[in-house]
Amino acid sequence: MTLSTVIAQNFSKEYWHKGEVYLFTEESIKGSIRYDLDQNNITIRTPDNKLRSYNASQVEQFWIEDELQKRVRYFYSLPQITKDDYRVLYFFELLTEGKITLLCRENFVVKQVGYYSPYMWGGWTNGGSYVVQEDDYFLLNNEGNVVDVEEDREAIMNLFGKKKDVMELYLIDHNNKLRNREDLLQMIRYYNEVYK
Repeated sequence: MTLSTVIAQNFSKEYWHKGEVYLFTEESIKGSIRYDLDQNNITIRTPDNKLRSYNASQVEQFWIEDELQKRVRYFYSLPQITKDDYRVLYFFELLTEGKITLLCRENFVVKQVGYYSPYMWGGWTNGGSYVVQEDDYFLLNNEGNVVDVEEDREAIMNLFGKKKDVMELYLIDHNNKLRNREDLLQMIRYYNEVYK
């Protein structure tokens, strides 16, 4: 017998959020917004209960009051160069802007849980699965292009160029391990504040 479970979780993309959409046609629409970054699509429910869907090629930007995360979030349609050298618009969340502008895209991954059981053939059994949100980070460079942020510490520190050594000291002084979104945000906000 195999025990299989799915652990229920809440993600912002599954909810309707109060917000506003700004289209490239210069039209703005207020209402309840539901977004899907995987599909680069948003749906807005207007006050008269009509549903309208838009993709990243139609939307310049939108904002939502995220009730789950208890903050206002800003998203922009920005071009990213594909492997075939095409410029395609994708939705990116703005995390912080300044000399270094940090962007993010949510990514959802299914994780499997296993455990050892001496009564199962091979000893291991499937304990179920669950979905986790793993954020992918990007920078907006001076040319207006979106570039991936490598996830290793050395690559992140290289973003600071000549100020790399100073930022290493900042990490030590603030016991910042660069392990999560808040660590990365704190460091980049500090850099943007000090080196305007």
